[in-house]
Amino acid sequence: MGLSDLKNTLTKIFIHREEMQRDITYLRNAAASFRTAAGVCKRGVDSSRWAGESANIFTERYAGLAKSADSQAEECERIARKMEEVIAAFDRAERETQAQIRNFSSGGKG
Repeated sequence: MGLSDLKNTLTKIFIHREEMQRDITYLRNAAASFRTAAGVCKRGVDSSRWAGESANIFTERYAGLAKSADSQAEECERIARKMEEVIAAFDRAERETQAQIRNFSSGGKG
């Protein structure tokens, strides 16, 4: 692997990290939207004057929607955290690549 290969690798790392940062922002915003939806579902519609099976079914469905939205928010957060771990690995790779470039540039003397 030569100096130009190392520089190309460094460029690729930087590009992918930037794309992933945008994706993480998107996922965090999606998680916030799901949490908002879950909150709306949890507050529900005032069905206190409803009675019988219809009221029970409506309440159960709303509760199910809230649980689903919470689950989706958690999944978005989980994926965002994993992507942040990948970015940390990119950062380590970038530092190592820069060290190798410095080593090659100095003729392998340090």
